[in-house]
Amino acid sequence: MNRFVPQATPILRLPHDIHGRPHNFPTRLILGESKLTMKQNVQYLQQLAALYYDKYGVLLFAVLLALVVIGLLVLRRLSGAVFSA
Repeated sequence: MNRFVPQATPILRLPHDIHGRPHNFPTRLILGESKLTMKQNVQYLQQLAALYYDKYGVLLFAVLLALVVIGLLVLRRLSGAVFSA
């Protein structure tokens, strides 16, 4: 009966040295550092903006412009209220 059961092969464990690397994963995890650079963040936002522009086109531009105008009007009113008091 034992001749039909394959023999288990021993597992070879390879040592790994992650502490010799300048930016190892556990340190990044503990310190909360990101692997993304600022350039990659800007590229992500540019790509996201391009995707939204392709989908919504001029409507998106009009909505953003309206939000900026409304924001400026609110800031103007708030700053007028602060300086007149």
